[in-house]
Amino acid sequence: MNDTLFYNSFHFRPLAHHAYHHTDNTRHGIPIHFLARITCGTARIVPLSGEAFSVAKGDVFLLPMGLRYHSYWYPDKDTQTVSWESYGFAYLPSQQSKAYLPQRISVNHRAQELLDSLAEHMAVDATGIGLLYLILGELEHTLIEVAPDPDRALLERASAYMRTHPNMSVGELAKHLGMSESAVYAFFSAYADTTPVAHKNRLMADVAEELLTTTDLSVEAISEAVGFSSVTYFRHILRQYKKQTPTQIRNSRHAPSLL
Repeated sequence: MNDTLFYNSFHFRPLAHHAYHHTDNTRHGIPIHFLARITCGTARIVPLSGEAFSVAKGDVFLLPMGLRYHSYWYPDKDTQTVSWESYGFAYLPSQQSKAYLPQRISVNHRAQELLDSLAEHMAVDATGIGLLYLILGELEHTLIEVAPDPDRALLERASAYMRTHPNMSVGELAKHLGMSESAVYAFFSAYADTTPVAHKNRLMADVAEELLTTTDLSVEAISEAVGFSSVTYFRHILRQYKKQTPTQIRNSRHAPSLL
């Protein structure tokens, strides 16, 4: 993984709505994990499967990678604002593949202090990333895991490899997973209703969208960073998965996050 892809696998930002807002993330699910803390107003998270939960000022919650859900955001009556801190990250600090439920989290005093420090810093650099993983280390033992799902774990393993090897071939992916190429194609068709290349292209379109909205890198540099063979093909993939051109995506850099 190059430095650009590594740093852009983290997305830290304060966010707000000044009116009731509904977000529909049910089509594909979110491409990374989000840890968030409400700073004003309330919200309700409604997964397609699993229990819904509500959060209010001061509450911390986790939305795991791949989650498909609706979110409803309700402004505070006095300030007419609902706001939160959003910390997105692609990799959990664990050697073993784990999956967690979307959940409101009980946060200890040490984690609150670290969250306060991260909110003041709010930058994707060595300090910010270090603070995030210290927080996750404090919270890990309180997070509710889902029952092991070998297929989901395999898809997440494949997705992680795709993110770090954007120029990979299906043969290289198969070797990494310890499977034959035909088995990889059959797995993606049966479990994800897609092909390995289409899945990788969707992931890379997500990465490209973040690079376009959070950096000033040229379209050519981003196309190369996310592993596309040409800028023309890169533009085609963005239109296919994002319904926008690179310029349109870049001009929307102040749009709200996936939350």
